[in-house]
Amino acid sequence: MNMASASRAEFIGQAIDLFEDFSEQHGISWKNIDRPFEEGAAIIYGSDYDFLSEGIWKAANLLETVDRGLAILVVQDYVIERYLSLIDQNHSPSQSKAVEQGIEGLSELTSKFVETCKNWGFKSSFFDMSLNLSNSENALMYLRTYERLGFPESCAIRAIIDNGILQAIDAQKSNPELVDYIKERALDCPDL
Repeated sequence: MNMASASRAEFIGQAIDLFEDFSEQHGISWKNIDRPFEEGAAIIYGSDYDFLSEGIWKAANLLETVDRGLAILVVQDYVIERYLSLIDQNHSPSQSKAVEQGIEGLSELTSKFVETCKNWGFKSSFFDMSLNLSNSENALMYLRTYERLGFPESCAIRAIIDNGILQAIDAQKSNPELVDYIKERALDCPDL
């Protein structure tokens, strides 16, 4: 999309605010040598801001060229993965529970990001459909995200089951292979 640099900066700032709000909501923060040591300073700052904003811009522009299935992967690869890598590199072990709880909100964060792109005038066939991730997309995001952050797969399996995602996929008969995979893995989780 051809956008004036001031508008581009404003769009990126609005998108990064989504990640700031998400981090604050889930108690996720990290040290950043670029960030000033003052109360209320942004969590995503300096080089972290630049790193995430580059992915945001790439994803927003790629959304215009891909179908729905790829749109989810574009947002995941260019935006969510960058955010997770910032957390992964910098969060303390004491924040692991907050990070794990925050993961469960990533599908909502993804939808909010896509909605922000739509509101800024980016075009995509993805926008013509529901912005909510399908249950299968949600389950795959859980599996991929937990793995990316180094949590055991059993944590993702538990989240998928506890949140009713497996039951919904099974009832819809939309992805029997994924249902079988999750059920098979659940057998290996002693606490399920």
